[in-house]
Amino acid sequence: MKITTCVALVLVLALLGESCRKREEPQPPTPSMVIPPLDVILAKKADALTVSSQVFNSTNSPLRSHILKAAIDPQDRVWVCAKVEGSIDHPGRGLAYFDGTVWKTVTRQNYPNLPNDGAYDITFDKAGTPWYGTMAGMVKLDANAPKLIPIPLSNPAIANGIAYRVSTTPSDRVWTAGIGSVSRYNGVGFETLRVSINEQESNLLTDKQNRLWVAGRSGLTQVSPDLKTTTYSALNAPLPANNVTDVTITPNDDVWFSVNSGSSTKLFRLRNGAFSALDLTNIVPVGPIEALSSDRLGRVWFTVGKTIYRADADGTVRQIQVPNLTGQVIDFTFDSKNRGWISAYTQLIRFTE
Repeated sequence: MKITTCVALVLVLALLGESCRKREEPQPPTPSMVIPPLDVILAKKADALTVSSQVFNSTNSPLRSHILKAAIDPQDRVWVCAKVEGSIDHPGRGLAYFDGTVWKTVTRQNYPNLPNDGAYDITFDKAGTPWYGTMAGMVKLDANAPKLIPIPLSNPAIANGIAYRVSTTPSDRVWTAGIGSVSRYNGVGFETLRVSINEQESNLLTDKQNRLWVAGRSGLTQVSPDLKTTTYSALNAPLPANNVTDVTITPNDDVWFSVNSGSSTKLFRLRNGAFSALDLTNIVPVGPIEALSSDRLGRVWFTVGKTIYRADADGTVRQIQVPNLTGQVIDFTFDSKNRGWISAYTQLIRFTE
């Protein structure tokens, strides 16, 4: 009897304590992320335009093949990453530049201190000094004396020290990209970020605000000067897929990029945090947009398959016909006179409208 009374007393005290305890209010479910709207502009088709062109290849230049990238330095000279006459390393790539009259090569044959003849991408700092990526790290071609800046193998920035892409900021920091990450050289060492990137297939660009833009399989990544990253993908932006195949930046800092969705062909633009898209339906075939670049007038050039197109600021799109172009377009660049330079594997083509 005493045991039963004690048990009952314990139960009563427990119930009283439960009734006095502050109950937690039920919480509303976490709202799902709101995807911002996408302003879609239907492109307007215009007549095709045939441009005049001049071809540089093994017949009239030191360029032999593997023409990957052309870039314009502050003196308006054209530098080309390619297999050039005199390059001896596998995959046998080197540098050559054209001053408008004469071609010159940069290989171990005439610069014995070079680590190898590899040259994947090239950029220039404010002083006009070339920086380019090789299989052994970055090379600074300072006053015609190459200086290798190796990327430590203990640093996960770039596998095996290979620098596929390079880009300089207005503040003179040099970015380089390899497999699965990007790294910024600050004059002393490397600051590394793991970022998804299409290594040899896209651009690595910086804007006027010293931000880096990276096209990757997981989205479009922006890296701020303080190394904070923001990645835009189908999870948090009005994009049809995550695979951003290429990116370019116009003179007014508009960021244009392409997304491989497999279902439609659109060019996307990010301006002041707002997304828009240029719908190319019924103008270009469905397929991935490649070789994306902006000229000095802010017009966007791109290819779908082997066909070249130009999108103007008002949404007008026209096909561009380049005489004597025989290969796949890999890259575009534009000089101070807005002349275009096409890298097409075995051809470097200069064209004017």
